Amino acid sequence: MLKSSHDFSYSHYREILSKALKEDYSFVTFDQCKRLPRTKQIVLRHDVDVSLDHAVKMAQIEHHMGIKSTYFLMLHSRFYNLLDEKSLELVQRFVELGHEIGYHYDLEILGRKPAKILPIEVAFVSSVIGVPISVVALHNPTFQRQRFKSPKNDAYSDQFFRRLKYVSDSLQLWREGCLCHQLNRHPRIQALIHPIWWSNSGKHWREILRDRKNQEDRSLSNRFKAYERFIGTSRRLRVTSDNKFNVSLSSNRIQSKPSCLKRVLSKSEPLRSEREMRV
Repeated sequence: MLKSSHDFSYSHYREILSKALKEDYSFVTFDQCKRLPRTKQIVLRHDVDVSLDHAVKMAQIEHHMGIKSTYFLMLHSRFYNLLDEKSLELVQRFVELGHEIGYHYDLEILGRKPAKILPIEVAFVSSVIGVPISVVALHNPTFQRQRFKSPKNDAYSDQFFRRLKYVSDSLQLWREGCLCHQLNRHPRIQALIHPIWWSNSGKHWREILRDRKNQEDRSLSNRFKAYERFIGTSRRLRVTSDNKFNVSLSSNRIQSKPSCLKRVLSKSEPLRSEREMRV
């Protein structure tokens, strides 16, 4: 029996995984699911829509329990930049912890030729993070208006979506009850867990988003303050450098002229130099 309530706390997440292991479920990747004998299996998947930091916390929990899962990362997330230095460091943490990386694509971004653009994006992301990507997953499949036949390596293709029991915590709502209730009811499960909805105390989704917004506001404020200091320092250095350059330039020009012109040029030459610098 599970001791805690069926909330979205890390403690309950550990209980779910522990129960699955005790019930002899194997945690496998999408590729292993196709190749291995059809015993009790869970394909554990995470769509990283909002926060890489939240996802790394979940990856650490799984690593400590000897569990491997797949983290689907977005190139066009509205909440994080996969290509910046900090993000790439976090992606390497997933790899170091022994997890698989998948690509989370958005049809609204791919445009009218998704079948042509998707492989290009997958290859690009794979080259940037230095890790092969063999599986993809559509972002927000329920709300997609565009018709698109899922690739064979898509988490929503028939081999993974219809032949396995699909369980998801999307929107912090379990469609058919918590994942812990599905164990032993279904031998083969694809479990989609969104890291953003889980926390130490099992916060409500509104509180999670509010905390995340406050964190982003502080981060943005700090970046602007740092940029403001950079601009201020750069302007002071530029003024000092320009003044030294103008004085040196004026002096050199005067010394190279005949002595009879020095008195006239000493007044006019610096003015021309200042105009030239402003241009």
